[in-house]
Amino acid sequence: MAMNIRILDTPVDPMSSTDKLKVRFRHNDGKDFYKVWLYLDGTDVPFVERVRYELHPTFAQRIHEVPRSAANPACALIIYTWGIFTVKATVTAKTGEQTVLTHKMSYDKWFSKSGIKFELDS
Repeated sequence: MAMNIRILDTPVDPMSSTDKLKVRFRHNDGKDFYKVWLYLDGTDVPFVERVRYELHPTFAQRIHEVPRSAANPACALIIYTWGIFTVKATVTAKTGEQTVLTHKMSYDKWFSKSGIKFELDS
């Protein structure tokens, strides 16, 4: 049985509301990286035990295991990235059932929204 869950990504903290967003980080080499939240959405999220995110092979740590908890109910993972790529996630339900999802990131669409000011995160 497939779970009703999907992966979303955003440069906006899904647990916060502000019009100033510190989403860019300048690396020592001068390249800007973007702070991005990956998280689960859908009616079956309360039945999730954990999610295993697999990031692009260029990440030094590309595998992240994130348990669902009261402090992190959507299994959110914060990453810093300079590009768009496809994320793979293996979602494990409390029953042990696993669902594999893929998601092409789309956080760049936020940069054209009005009323949002993006700032460097020091």
